[in-house]
Amino acid sequence: MQNWAILIGVAIMLITDAIVVTVLLRSVVGGVFNKLHELHPPVGAASNAVRKDLQSFRSGLINLGWSINVTVDEDHLHLEPAKIFRWFGAKSSSIPWRAVEPRKTFSKRVRNVRIGAIDLTGPKWCLELAGDPA
Repeated sequence: MQNWAILIGVAIMLITDAIVVTVLLRSVVGGVFNKLHELHPPVGAASNAVRKDLQSFRSGLINLGWSINVTVDEDHLHLEPAKIFRWFGAKSSSIPWRAVEPRKTFSKRVRNVRIGAIDLTGPKWCLELAGDPA
């Protein structure tokens, strides 16, 4: 009888943890990607677009390491969250280059940009197309 009580207690703790983690991930990841999605819904990429999967981005304190599939063409920066983040509600977006504002960057490997009210830091190869900050 006592073993069952322990098992039930452990099960309740695991279920509670899973719910808390899911809620936190949905709010954190959705806070960035769903705002971008609302401003810039996804469109198809050009046939000559360059794509790299599992790239690292950061927005404020949120580090999305190796979790963004990026496609770049001459008109848009296409961001598609990895499948696990899509499970948590993150949505894809296609940001026109005119909406990407380059920011000062102090690194040779990454670039800082602002899209609307969202600051993003990501790989140089894709964000350098936004240009250099004035």
